[in-house]
Amino acid sequence: MKRKAYRALNDVLETPILLRSPEALAYPDTGDLASFKKNPLWMMWPYRGISHAGLKFCVQRNFAFLSDDGRSWDAAMAVNEVRSRTHEDPWMGVEQDGKHRQAIYEFWCNIPEANRAWLELIGLVSFDDILDIDELGDEYVQTPHVYALFEAGTDGPFAGYTAEIATVSQWSPRSFYATTRTDGRIKYFPAEFREPNDGQQ
Repeated sequence: MKRKAYRALNDVLETPILLRSPEALAYPDTGDLASFKKNPLWMMWPYRGISHAGLKFCVQRNFAFLSDDGRSWDAAMAVNEVRSRTHEDPWMGVEQDGKHRQAIYEFWCNIPEANRAWLELIGLVSFDDILDIDELGDEYVQTPHVYALFEAGTDGPFAGYTAEIATVSQWSPRSFYATTRTDGRIKYFPAEFREPNDGQQ
């Protein structure tokens, strides 16, 4: 499966592709959308490449701050930069509040470059849980489809996650790997920026 994944997906790095359960017999019809979002049988996320254990997908990317001590951080989780828009993902996509995102962006741009960062949450789909890869896609999602075992709930096919807060500096980059949502997190961003809005995560 690792060789097949490399051949099928090597040209779609950073591109949202479809992760789909073999039990998704009603695809592309979700039925009740609110219920589907609580227990989705397919989802789209940007593909981030292969690791020794499986395929990586970026499921969260937020404007962030990393302190000088290298382990105290905060993030503006109100906007998830990798969540697709509704015209790209009619099932789970969201329409962003452009003014809210602009306010967050302007606040972030005023953070000193040494502390300006991104928070990224990378989900791993284990090779053991991948059943097949359709590299052709279909009329609904024209990028590859990865068929994988899904667990009940919003995690779907992901066996685990890695959270990295990495600075944007090209000359002296720093990063911190948080083990939980609160590991090292401080209050830096305004309260209205810090927590997810409905549908953003």
